[in-house]
Amino acid sequence: MDITEALRNGVMSLMKDAHGDLSVAHEDAYPLEGVGILTADTIVYPLINQARSAKRFIVNEKLVHEAQMELTKQGHSPVAFYHTHPTGTSSPSARDELWMEENNSSVMVIVGPKSIAGWVWTDRLHSLGKIPK
Repeated sequence: MDITEALRNGVMSLMKDAHGDLSVAHEDAYPLEGVGILTADTIVYPLINQARSAKRFIVNEKLVHEAQMELTKQGHSPVAFYHTHPTGTSSPSARDELWMEENNSSVMVIVGPKSIAGWVWTDRLHSLGKIPK
């Protein structure tokens, strides 16, 4: 099994295990985009979307770092960022793709109204799979 296949399998498993909590995060943030951190043990840790927008998110880098440190201190391993698309699909927008590239965010989980999808940034954006919501 190569790294890409292992990553795909791991993210698919993580999305399935965190399915309920990711769906709740989508509902809790609605009608705005929600954003947060997903850990290897399926903790869904919401962050504040400073944009207060249904079309984009902005997060404070310092708060993201502090959240990652706190999760790690509690024994959790942050592995992905998630955000929601209140009315769109679970496919990344051009803005999402640019954010991943600029922030070296390797794994992003996007929660849409009908599905949850995993994405990874390497040299470009790659799909890791999708599950129904």
